[in-house]
Amino acid sequence: MLADARSLAGLSLECAAELTDVPRKAISRYEISPEEAPPERILKLSDAYQNKEVLEWYCTDVCPIGKEQHCKMVVNGLTSAAMTFITELDDVEELEKLLMRITCDGKIDQSEVADVEKIMSEIDHVERAIHALKAKVAKELSRLEKEKSPVLAHRRIS
Repeated sequence: MLADARSLAGLSLECAAELTDVPRKAISRYEISPEEAPPERILKLSDAYQNKEVLEWYCTDVCPIGKEQHCKMVVNGLTSAAMTFITELDDVEELEKLLMRITCDGKIDQSEVADVEKIMSEIDHVERAIHALKAKVAKELSRLEKEKSPVLAHRRIS
């Protein structure tokens, strides 16, 4: 993923190293073994590559916390992300009355645990849908920005 993102950005290893103050050998090593990359360096690379999908990939596929929490939501594009988000909002509306009934007394009774677990699961789905939609919108905005501004010649792979 890192090598593909760098290539897509039109950067050589040397150029990426210069832009990020990350040694060229380290970038090369991270492209082969991304689990060795500290998060702050992934942030630098993502910024240099102007590619937020690098962060999504790192956080869901490489980071041990993200992998354990199963944060990944796979969507194929902007339309899919938007439709997933809208569907999740519809599901939330169905749970609204249930949530109000459970929380109106300020506590959760034993008889309400199963419903609370259902609500919490739905909240997880909504969070993932929001994250996916934000990532796809950011990608589209980045694409538009790249189309507006000319790419600097020194950033291109020679």
